[in-house]
Amino acid sequence: MFKPRRVPKTRLTFRRKLRDCEAAEHQMCKAIAALGTLAGVDVGMGSGPADMDDLLILAAHQCNFDDAEFMDGPCCFEFVRNVVDADILKLQADAVAQGLASYIRQHGDDASIAAAGRQLALVDGAFSWLKKSVAGR
Repeated sequence: MFKPRRVPKTRLTFRRKLRDCEAAEHQMCKAIAALGTLAGVDVGMGSGPADMDDLLILAAHQCNFDDAEFMDGPCCFEFVRNVVDADILKLQADAVAQGLASYIRQHGDDASIAAAGRQLALVDGAFSWLKKSVAGR
């Protein structure tokens, strides 16, 4: 049976300005790890609900340690050279983030669903910053 986890605090993260690629990637990873926590994944140990895809559990576990191997490893934002590269990374991150959010929508309570929406906004914000920084080069 699905047991919702505590809702991660995200208020401070919304007020923080992103200064570089490392900060944007860190925000994205923490948001995906928080989605995993909301979905019932033990992000520290890499275990989760039996009815969840193993790749989603693994991605949430990796993001807990800022090591997004599912997106070609840590520091992947540093290697983005153009908007197309940013879009490719966004598609990879969205597959995981939307998969976790879908699981939360199916099995979570209203507070978890609202928190998942905030985490998705943080992922979108990180990629929005990345695209702006690449376009300005």
